[in-house]
Amino acid sequence: MQLYFSREHYLFRNDITRYHKIAEVKKIRVHDLRHSHASLLINNDVNHMIILKRLGHAKVDITLDTYSHLYPSKEEKVIKKNNHFATK
Repeated sequence: MQLYFSREHYLFRNDITRYHKIAEVKKIRVHDLRHSHASLLINNDVNHMIILKRLGHAKVDITLDTYSHLYPSKEEKVIKKNNHFATK
């Protein structure tokens, strides 16, 4: 499933408009779902190239520049892993 905008984007937007009231949740934009999806992938250590492909970005730089604020937490994970290996 690719997450760049298409005709389906507009159909899905209508669904969001209709169902957010039924579910009694805050209405969000389709674009917000796109960012949530990217964040979920990054936080689950999905490879950059797979994220790039799913979002329809032309270059990995676009993906990294857009979502770089999510990567400091990844640095903490690397530090912890390295410390774990250093103590063995």
